[in-house]
Amino acid sequence: MHRYLTPTLSTFAACMFSIALLPGADEGWNIEQRLQALAQEVKLLNEAAGKNTAASGASSASAGDAPRLTANAKDGFSLVSADGAYRLRLGGYAQFDGTYFFKDDVLPFSNTFTLSKVRPIIEGTLAKYFDFRIMFELTATPALVDAYLTANIDPAFKITAGRFKVPFGLEMLQGDTNTAFVARGLPSGLSPTRDAGFQVSGDVLNGALNYAVGIFNGAVDGGNKATDTNDDKDGIARVWATPFKDSGIDGLNTLNLGFAASYGYEKGTGAVATNNLPTYKTPGNNTFFTYDATAFAKGNRTRYSPQLYWPIASFDVMAEYIITTQRIQEAAVSEDVSNRAWQIEVGYILTGEKATMKGVVPTNNMGPGGWGALQVVARAGAITIDNAVYDNGFAARTAQASSATAFGIGVNWFLNRNVKLQLNYDHTTFKDGATAALGNDRESEKVIQTRVQFAF
Repeated sequence: MHRYLTPTLSTFAACMFSIALLPGADEGWNIEQRLQALAQEVKLLNEAAGKNTAASGASSASAGDAPRLTANAKDGFSLVSADGAYRLRLGGYAQFDGTYFFKDDVLPFSNTFTLSKVRPIIEGTLAKYFDFRIMFELTATPALVDAYLTANIDPAFKITAGRFKVPFGLEMLQGDTNTAFVARGLPSGLSPTRDAGFQVSGDVLNGALNYAVGIFNGAVDGGNKATDTNDDKDGIARVWATPFKDSGIDGLNTLNLGFAASYGYEKGTGAVATNNLPTYKTPGNNTFFTYDATAFAKGNRTRYSPQLYWPIASFDVMAEYIITTQRIQEAAVSEDVSNRAWQIEVGYILTGEKATMKGVVPTNNMGPGGWGALQVVARAGAITIDNAVYDNGFAARTAQASSATAFGIGVNWFLNRNVKLQLNYDHTTFKDGATAALGNDRESEKVIQTRVQFAF
């Protein structure tokens, strides 16, 4: 403020000095002449004050119009307009994984270190009501992962168009940086991942119910899809409710229940690249089931999935069940095949932080006076292939397992909200998948997985 007062005080001082130097009556000046001179000096003083006020206002307006730059652990690096209507955020994450198999005598697998994901993210807001997100993959096979625009017409009604995660699998919808295990569980192998399409979603009933309904190209179980070779599309719908949100009952008010369903028509050809059929993998990322090379999808495909997530203070439990039914044809044989999977996952944060699906935020970051947050996790799950697959010759039991059952435990160390270390062990057993000479059942998979992750 003092810089605006300086010219005014100078003018005032000059005015007083001028008045002091006005000629007196003995020099031929009368009172009227002196008053006229004084009025002129006051006019000059007022003009100077007005200019300073205008300059101050212009400076304040200019400062108010300036964009805001931010860089912090929560929001990453962002640029926001003064009115908040435009926003640009730069973020991303990288995951460096280690995989170690042991007792893999019959089916030997290589122990390896790998950069499993390196994904820069550009996201922001346009004209207050339009949010966008673009995410790339920069590992061995660079790709565009996400690219979509959301019109935030109302919290209860949003429209999204582009390529993004479809509203189906519970663990699949959980952020890649927030999963409790390095590898997602067996049910995620039955859920579509990302697809191109349109979606309407929103929160209603004071946030107690979220819904999402969309039309997509139609990705296979566990698959991503950018384009479609079929005219028919998949319709997918999901509801996610917190029925006791406003009950005031501790524990019960955090119970979340969901249900997802999809319907579509899929048509492939008798070639592996175009059969439009899935393959299923273990937590160690090894394929344990695939259809015959000449089998292909031809007919309706439906999926259903009841879901649960229940966080109580530092403890949480996640559960889901998925059944997917696809009509399959090979030669002159056609049959509906229903595969199903389930999983229960629990976690407990030893350092007392609140459990959420969006990860753990340490109370005390790793450093002087703090060790971050420590979480222990466990899970059990299974996948079962329909007997109709083998009865109709779509796959052979001696080569493809008819079921897999997995148990896992792990420790997650959150050094801060940006850096996370993971150590997991998964043990998966199988039914079928081997010849009689090898005991009929595929060799069990025992794998230790580690991950170093940073996200911003």
